[in-house]
Amino acid sequence: MCGIAGVFELGEYSNKSYTLKLMLDKLSHRGPDSEGIWEEGSIVLGHRRLSIIDLSESANQPMIDNTSNYIIVYNGELYNYKEIKELLQFDYEFKTGSDTEVILASFIKWGNKCLDYFNGIFAFAIWDKHKEELFLARDQIGIKPLFFYRDKNVFLFSSELASILKSNAFKASVNLQGLKDYLKYQSVHEPNTMVSGVYQIRAGYSMIVSKKGGFLENYWNISDLPTSTSPKTYLETTKEVNFALNKAIERQLVSDVPLSIFLSGGIDSSIVAGIASNLSSQPINTFSIGFDDKKFDESKYANLIAKNIKSNHTGLIIKPDYFMDYLPESLKALSSPSGDGPNTYLISKLVSNTGIKVALSGLGGDELFAGYPHFIKYEKVNKLHDVVPLWISQSVGNILTTTTSEKLNKIGRILSMQSSNLWDYYPISREIYTDLELKELNPLFEFTYDTVFESLFQSREKLVRFEKYSQYSIAELINYTKNVLLEDADQMSMANGLELRVPLLDIDLISLCLTIPDQYKNPKGYKKLLVDSSEYKLPQELVHRKKMGFSFPWEKWMRNELFSFCEGNMKKLSQREYFNSAVILNMWKMFLSKDPKITWVNIWLLVVFESWLENNNIN
Repeated sequence: MCGIAGVFELGEYSNKSYTLKLMLDKLSHRGPDSEGIWEEGSIVLGHRRLSIIDLSESANQPMIDNTSNYIIVYNGELYNYKEIKELLQFDYEFKTGSDTEVILASFIKWGNKCLDYFNGIFAFAIWDKHKEELFLARDQIGIKPLFFYRDKNVFLFSSELASILKSNAFKASVNLQGLKDYLKYQSVHEPNTMVSGVYQIRAGYSMIVSKKGGFLENYWNISDLPTSTSPKTYLETTKEVNFALNKAIERQLVSDVPLSIFLSGGIDSSIVAGIASNLSSQPINTFSIGFDDKKFDESKYANLIAKNIKSNHTGLIIKPDYFMDYLPESLKALSSPSGDGPNTYLISKLVSNTGIKVALSGLGGDELFAGYPHFIKYEKVNKLHDVVPLWISQSVGNILTTTTSEKLNKIGRILSMQSSNLWDYYPISREIYTDLELKELNPLFEFTYDTVFESLFQSREKLVRFEKYSQYSIAELINYTKNVLLEDADQMSMANGLELRVPLLDIDLISLCLTIPDQYKNPKGYKKLLVDSSEYKLPQELVHRKKMGFSFPWEKWMRNELFSFCEGNMKKLSQREYFNSAVILNMWKMFLSKDPKITWVNIWLLVVFESWLENNNIN
């Protein structure tokens, strides 16, 4: 796991080496083990390495192939690199044991079709000296990021938005579309970023860049996956899921350095830890954080699992003072602003401080096995539309939208929908700010579009082929999971020089779960299919307990220990051009008075945005 960057001269552009060094220095936290730079003609490539596979210097990057025609910089892990290497043993003379060289050899043999073979988390760039072309690609799910900027004179790419901003190649300004995404859905949705002119390569896409132009290709799309297989019994299904689970975790335990498990005490991370323990010949390392506020504390269950699997367990109880000590640096680690993240930052720091470089997370279980309450709500809405006349549901909905309760208001808007289609329901279920509230903050938001609605509406003909829970899984994976959870997982773990792996988002496991009938997923109460499919049997008191989620007591802290920090940022933000000043200050006042119309998330998004502007020197 590493940081990559590059500068490609397209026209009149000087100091590409200096620009690259600025960008690479900003990525030092992603790769503390070594730095490498390769330059020739119009291109310069840079790499910061976090050594995980093949720790020798021969595996350092940029890496050049045997013919000296191809040069690669790569961030990620290719979990099936040994299998692919077997396929290439007569086509390429390997000099290292690294997965980097396997990607390079795969590209030389298969070109862009090499991506069809890859199972892993990756973002990479390969320079073809003869063609003078740059080939870039990002993994199927979007676990590893890849940002770029292009004008008539230069093309820049990097693992982080902050790195591109550090290049000083252009004057940064806030992208209004990105800002709307962030406020409405907690994070900017690809391909946009918060900065005008800077974009993300979409998950499952490759890109070719030359002085003649550019070309994007969608090599993998989740909505193109098969919708069903031959009918199977529930027992047959659990056996299939069990095999895919074990295979995914076994692949992701491959490492030449010690690794660990984020153990929250929930079903997902506990199953990952349990299976990993069964697969490992040595006791595994597990880490958890908890709170002195019992309402948010799950450490009791993390300790229970750790004792059960006999792991080397380290736990930390977070108190407000401790959190305040690390809040500034956790916010500085936000290359892109997000409504989440400090929780991942703190547990990543806890792991990294022990010298461990790799951790596995249970992220993805809720999305694949219908663990979120939204799955049941979506099912109920569909049933309601089937039996209740539209005029009745809309009448009730219109009444509820006039209430002061944010929760009832959202229910009212859902009842008022013309249909129960996923593209109508999902954006409402996940939004933080409504369009009306955004318009009050800044009237120009009215002229932007809804990225979540557009992504689902454009795929509607493919989505309706799937059963309802699978439809919702896809919506989660391509929106909230990818743009919020995975983005935070990457930037917060890598800020601490830690590689974070997510075995429950293995592409083979995803493909399987989307074919499973809704009746087998049974989300009422707990993730029955996941629990039944695991060889590691969870304690019943953990399985049937109320779902908590991994979150801080934000509302309490923001009115007390975080009061000065939040108020200071809200006042500074009110002086900026992006929002109506009076609206910003009134929202803060309403929050302090516990007005139900304003939640802690509404305020925290604004506080973080102001912090991000300051940290990146954007006016």
